[in-house]
Amino acid sequence: MLENIYNKITNSAKRGAWDLYIRFNDYDIHKSALKTCLLSKGFDIYDNGHCMIVSWLPGKSHF
Repeated sequence: MLENIYNKITNSAKRGAWDLYIRFNDYDIHKSALKTCLLSKGFDIYDNGHCMIVSWLPGKSHF
C-alpha cells in the first residue's frame, strides 16, 4: 500500500503544483514510513495527527 501511494504522489508531482491530503484512517499504512520517505525526497509535509498534506512546487527537484 505504501509503495502504491508513493508512486501516485511521484507521478502526480511531474504534472505541476499540487497538494495531496491523506487521511490515515482510510488506509492501512504506517504514517511515519510514508512521511520519512517523502521528506527524504524533498517533498513538503504538514502533519496534524489526523491527516498529512503533501505539497510540491514546480522548480523544486524531487527526483
